[in-house]
Amino acid sequence: MPSFLPLSFSVIYSPPLPHAVTDFSYIPAGTATVDVLVLDTNDSPPRFTKSFWKAEVEESVEPSIPNRTILNVTVLDDDETNNFYFEIPEAYEVASDMFIIEAIGDGIGAIRLAKPLDFEDPSQRLGFEFQIVVSDVGEVAAEAHTASAWVEIRIKDVNDNAPVFKEDSIEVNVSEKMIIGSAISTFVATDVDNEGRGKISYTIDPKSDKMGHFSVSSEGTVKLRRPLDRETIPRHLILIKASDEGIPQKTSTANLTVNVLDENDNAPRFSRAYFPILPENQPSRKLIEVSAVDDDDATRGNGPPFHFALDISSSTAEIQALFSVEHNATGDNGQGAAVVSSLGSFDREMRKEYHLPIVIVDSGHPPMTGTSTLVITIGDENDNLMRPGEKRVSVYTHKSISQETQIGRIYVHDPDDWDLVDKTFNWSGKPHPNFILDEDSGMITMLAATRSGEYLLEFLVQDHKHSQNNVKANVTVSVIYIPERVVQQAASLRIANITDEFFIQTWYNPANDSVPSKADLFRREISEMVNTDADNVHIFSLKLSKSRPPVTDVRFTVFDGHYFEAGLLSALVMEQKNDIETKLGISIIMIGINECLDESVPCDGSCTSNLVISDEPYLVDANRTSVVSVNVNVIPECACQAIDFSIANVKKQTACRPKPCKNRGKCIREKDGTHCVCPKGLQGPRCQMLTMTFEGNGYSWFPSLATCDKNHISVEFVTVRKHGLIFYNDALTFSREKGHFTSDFILLEIENGQLRFLTDYGSGTIQLRVNGTGNLADGRWHRVDLFLETRSISVEVDHCMTAIVQEPHEQLKGMFDTSSCRAESQVPPYSRYLNLNGPLQVGGIRHYSFQRNPKNTFTPSVQPFSGCIRNLMLNGHFYDFSQPLLHNNTSWKCKPFEEICRGNKGTESNDSFESCSHGTCEGSFHHPVCVCDPGWTGTTCSERTVPAYFGNVSYVKYALSFKPNTYSMNIQLRFRTWELAGVLLHVANQYNQEFGTLQIEDSRLLFRFNTNSHSKEEQIVQLSHVNVSDGEWHLAAVARIGVIVILSLDEGDGNWYNESYRSDSSHLLIDVDLQEGVVVGGKVRYSGVDHLTVDEDYRQGLLYFSKR
Repeated sequence: MPSFLPLSFSVIYSPPLPHAVTDFSYIPAGTATVDVLVLDTNDSPPRFTKSFWKAEVEESVEPSIPNRTILNVTVLDDDETNNFYFEIPEAYEVASDMFIIEAIGDGIGAIRLAKPLDFEDPSQRLGFEFQIVVSDVGEVAAEAHTASAWVEIRIKDVNDNAPVFKEDSIEVNVSEKMIIGSAISTFVATDVDNEGRGKISYTIDPKSDKMGHFSVSSEGTVKLRRPLDRETIPRHLILIKASDEGIPQKTSTANLTVNVLDENDNAPRFSRAYFPILPENQPSRKLIEVSAVDDDDATRGNGPPFHFALDISSSTAEIQALFSVEHNATGDNGQGAAVVSSLGSFDREMRKEYHLPIVIVDSGHPPMTGTSTLVITIGDENDNLMRPGEKRVSVYTHKSISQETQIGRIYVHDPDDWDLVDKTFNWSGKPHPNFILDEDSGMITMLAATRSGEYLLEFLVQDHKHSQNNVKANVTVSVIYIPERVVQQAASLRIANITDEFFIQTWYNPANDSVPSKADLFRREISEMVNTDADNVHIFSLKLSKSRPPVTDVRFTVFDGHYFEAGLLSALVMEQKNDIETKLGISIIMIGINECLDESVPCDGSCTSNLVISDEPYLVDANRTSVVSVNVNVIPECACQAIDFSIANVKKQTACRPKPCKNRGKCIREKDGTHCVCPKGLQGPRCQMLTMTFEGNGYSWFPSLATCDKNHISVEFVTVRKHGLIFYNDALTFSREKGHFTSDFILLEIENGQLRFLTDYGSGTIQLRVNGTGNLADGRWHRVDLFLETRSISVEVDHCMTAIVQEPHEQLKGMFDTSSCRAESQVPPYSRYLNLNGPLQVGGIRHYSFQRNPKNTFTPSVQPFSGCIRNLMLNGHFYDFSQPLLHNNTSWKCKPFEEICRGNKGTESNDSFESCSHGTCEGSFHHPVCVCDPGWTGTTCSERTVPAYFGNVSYVKYALSFKPNTYSMNIQLRFRTWELAGVLLHVANQYNQEFGTLQIEDSRLLFRFNTNSHSKEEQIVQLSHVNVSDGEWHLAAVARIGVIVILSLDEGDGNWYNESYRSDSSHLLIDVDLQEGVVVGGKVRYSGVDHLTVDEDYRQGLLYFSKR
């Protein structure tokens, strides 16, 4: 009972009658009120507020238990004073060992962990059920009042255990001829979490298998994905990862060692490079003895002894009559050798070298046969008189000449070319101040600081053996400057079986007529293609990239008042390749030199070919010509420069030179940098043309898609024709060896109104169709997104707005069904990258190489496109349609819409459509609408928008009269401020748990969002390299579709564009609150009664919404 009970009552006082009358004062009778306190005693027992307590607790992930409370219980007691004491009776030994219970307040007991919980422990898996006792006198004793209750604690399994491999290290031996797809070994892993029923996924660490030789199935079986080669990699050390499906995911690793056993699959070859010289005018003799080597494992019988013979089938009758090849079984320590002898006398002036094909057979099973060519040079004897000669020297430089440079030797017409010891060279008259002559060798050196121009040098040559004096030799030197940017972006070829010297060498035929060099013929072919003079074609770089067999790299450009685009020159060479090869007698194996195309560089991710310019020039000296080349090297790098947006590459231009604005855009220089004022119809910070019309019988060529290991290509189109090519791109790499070429390509087209995508990474064609979107040839704009990675590809139409979306709720799982709008596939082994260097052909095909790959099992329709294509973007960069390499029957902008807007073409809704005065006409061919330029609004974009000024602690809250789309959100507004931070727009659901916020933070524009009300994890898409707090007007646009977010600034790309494509979320919706969910200028919250606080206040700035 309570500690006291106050009682108020009246007391009537009656004094006793006196027995005698004394001298007492008289005391009258009366009444008074008395308060009586009744003291409490411990006479009431405690009682639990519930007789049965339940709790579910996650098992302990950490080994230490920081006094973790898992359940609070409460008791009541009618007595005033209680000293509650809780305990778990000793009868419940296991529970009392695992848990403790303590009083933490008046009538509250806390059950805490004493030891870690482990769901995987069988004794704990079913949980605990036990009694708890409470006493009200400090301990459980006989005189205490007690009460008891039952407690049930269930343990919730968490992902605290990584999968465990049955075997964590396996070593196998396999043949290098193992068939692709064969199983190598199987790994088995288990996970005790989820009672052992958890799903295990297996992957290969890509860093341990950089070339992608192996794959692992969902069952853990490792299979061969790419052919093995013991001579390249004799042992593979592969890391196999097993991951569970828990959150957070747990992963374990096992080792697979694959020892590659040798097979006799390599033909023998010469043991080294031989350079025998046979002097002319000498009788028959033994010339040389050659030996052989074999890359195969000789300990397995694959290799020596070798057998040698002259290859009768490929050698001419002349070779067989002039040389003999005899097998020497005891040569090279019993491994076999060939003795080569001459069978007559030779004249160098008739022929300078002979090529002997020698067949070498090894002793493997089965034996391998190889043919090595022995090049025999006929040595010169000074047995001819010289005559006057002329030489032309071309010196190319990309900067001012800063060092002395050898430019070639003096030339006189003399069939003898090894007679320098008999000759001396002198100036004819006064030496030229820019050049130095070596009188013994005839080498001319150009001095530093020699300017561009043409120089005539005159010399006299003496031949002491023949007593010839003062034979004239003139040398014309042309010094030509090529800008470095042209060098970096020039067209290039790789030619097989020819040296750089032979490419520029001119000859005299038997009639003593000069025969042009292959370089001269090439210049002539290029000049005819572009309708200019051959002197305008500059082969500024020649380099022997491989000596045996010889391979030469050629780089060239055309200057006719301007430098021609490299992509155009490459495209023209591609079209005329067969004709050029026939006329020049050469074999072009690559157009656009790219060391990454054959995937021989072991990169974890992307591969990029970098052009590195050396300060040391590269001299190619032939007889009547020499070229001092710009010395370039192509260095492959494991990086993707196509998406390199680092600070170093995006430093804001502070001057209008070089010109940053395209297409006649006007460059304005300001305090914080420059910006472009664009003509109507052009977009972005650089005034790009992003829309093109195709008439149904045309095409347009652009530079190749510069792909990486992860690529995102997007494009929009509108058409009413059910067939049409959107784009096509392939590789310009041709056969190095018979039957080998790079077959990569990518093709996107509309076929019968449906989307069709074809691609080949080099190991087989993939076809994807999206058939659930209805007819795409409906006169409306549609968007296609392509995602190309090393292992997988996918295609998506219209951001999958037709997908079926169902959010998870309680026991109901979420659903995101994209079957109507998305298709995906795995990349077949063994290639991993899409390697392209041909022109990107948009809207139609002018040159088509699809048929040359026998692996292609799908045939595209490749019909020309009729309609409009816009916003073609690769990895955040727009293609500028204003500067095609080649084009036919195309025009800028979208011509059908322009005709509608000018009232020249009727629509279903009205016979004529009023022009968009300050905007573009979009929508559909049947229902056009005006999309206004920034600063304009209204149906025809004829009304100016009025910006609102936001001062300190200001905001605008919108009450919506419509239900916004929960799956998608489009925001576009313009703002202008000098402030470094502030929220531009905040939209949220009722409890502000799901939201999207467009804001400025540290002068950078960003959009943060969260679509999962059960998680506080937010996603951020930011433009990190553009300052928006510069006092200029900026147009910000956000498109959110589920968890896809696209953020752009000023309609730009590159650093003005960013996107986030997350597909791993089941929460895709934001249910915007109609009354409180849209606020402009900050985040508003109640901080007291009738008192609001504006957080992240956008102040001292202007803002208005822009209609799109």
